[in-house]
Amino acid sequence: MFLISAVIFDLDGTLIYNRTDFMKMRKCVVAELIQQGIPSEILDEKDIIVTNMARAEKYAVHHSIDVSQLYEKTGEIMSQIELETVDLTEPIPDALEIIIELKNESYRIGILTRGSRKYAETALSAAGLDIEYDAFICRDDYPEEESKPSPIAMMRAAKIMRTEITECLYLGDHLIDMKCAVSAGAEFIGVLTGAYTAEEWQKVGARYIKSIASLSEVLPLNF
Repeated sequence: MFLISAVIFDLDGTLIYNRTDFMKMRKCVVAELIQQGIPSEILDEKDIIVTNMARAEKYAVHHSIDVSQLYEKTGEIMSQIELETVDLTEPIPDALEIIIELKNESYRIGILTRGSRKYAETALSAAGLDIEYDAFICRDDYPEEESKPSPIAMMRAAKIMRTEITECLYLGDHLIDMKCAVSAGAEFIGVLTGAYTAEEWQKVGARYIKSIASLSEVLPLNF
């Protein structure tokens, strides 16, 4: 068993069930990028936003388009859509109990999400998970290019918690969560309550558990 002193959670699909219309979000982000001068042929509404933003940023850098403006405009769109259904947010079963037990066992607890600050705080409140976290990092807290999957985001969380990155465990439901953790040097475990299935986790060689409620399978918890 690896040495872990801090557990960091993704939000959507890991700590909470959300009702965000991500397809609508993808379409609106792509439409805004095109409006800002990014060619439609390098974008794909079916791809995740992180992928389209990476393509848009690369094009913008080489064609004198303001990258910060791209992130600002698309960030506003994402925040608006996130908040449309935030009141319907529900916790993953046993999420609060696991977090409390982690705290009782002296683990540092953090959240690292690509959701906006307003969305994340409202969603946690709706789900009954609005407790004190040792680190709480959202998409719009820092320049968006430093949000996950950038390793900067994970290393920042470790620094805030005053923990060695190698002693951090990140739980997430998507490949970008894994990339963020692994590229920073943190441990990663996938969950099956969100985007990725067991088969998909197996395909990328990730360790995974059924849900946050199964965390005691990999950490010494009295749960």
